[in-house]
Amino acid sequence: MQAAHPFFVTWDDHKVDNNYADLVAADGTSRGLFRQRYAAAYQAYYEHLPLRRSSLPSGPDRRIYRRLNYGNLARISALDTRQYRTD
Repeated sequence: MQAAHPFFVTWDDHKVDNNYADLVAADGTSRGLFRQRYAAAYQAYYEHLPLRRSSLPSGPDRRIYRRLNYGNLARISALDTRQYRTD
């Protein structure tokens, strides 16, 4: 599938917790337990989605947002509205 069709993937917060903000869980999970769940979800994201090597994390930095230009026709922005917000 990946060889035949282009993909432009982005993060779905339900992999960690619905409507979390940075490292604050919306469901009241403790910060330590949430950090483990957060790390496991992001690892699964990077291991199982068709991403470029430049999208792989460097240390604790997980860059989900990016921009794609499709010639002069379109500019698509994938936003990360979970890691970069406050509770």
